[in-house]
Amino acid sequence: MLRSGYQTIRIKFADGQVTIFYSMVDKSMSSTNLADIASYLAYAHVYYTSGSKQIPGSTLDRVVEKVRRRSEAQIIQRMKVLSGQDLGEDPEKWITRYRAK
Repeated sequence: MLRSGYQTIRIKFADGQVTIFYSMVDKSMSSTNLADIASYLAYAHVYYTSGSKQIPGSTLDRVVEKVRRRSEAQIIQRMKVLSGQDLGEDPEKWITRYRAK
């Protein structure tokens, strides 16, 4: 019973994490402001990273991280279209270049 309770909590954490990532993608797609989009990318990039809410390497951890990477890629693609630049796929480069200081 106790193990099942912990698993339920981790599933709810994963759902919350994935919801945040999707929200950052949605906000990015609705914006044309690169500084704002960079802040959404930064939030998705650092929001409860691997092992912080999930057991490192667990199935849920891998699923959450896969959604994070996919969300980051979608946001970066949006930034490429808006900026006309290609800084690669590394979120840090886009965040450093466009995030408001």
